[in-house]
Amino acid sequence: MCKKNKIDIQHREHDESLRWILVDFFDVMLHIFLDEAREFYNLEYLWNTAKKIKLGKDLVEKS
Repeated sequence: MCKKNKIDIQHREHDESLRWILVDFFDVMLHIFLDEAREFYNLEYLWNTAKKIKLGKDLVEKS
C-alpha cells in the first residue's frame, strides 16, 4: 500500500515469527504486534508520555 500511495519507508524489520513488525516512516514509527508480543514488550508503559492518536476506519484501505 505504501508503494501504491507513494509513501516512503526509511526502514522496516520484524522478528522471526512475525509477531512484531516495525515500520519507520521518518517522522512516525509504526509497531504492529500480535497480542502476545504486545503484552510482552509493553510499549505502552515505555512510551506512556507519548501522544496517542486514534486512527479511523476510513484511513485503512481493505485489499
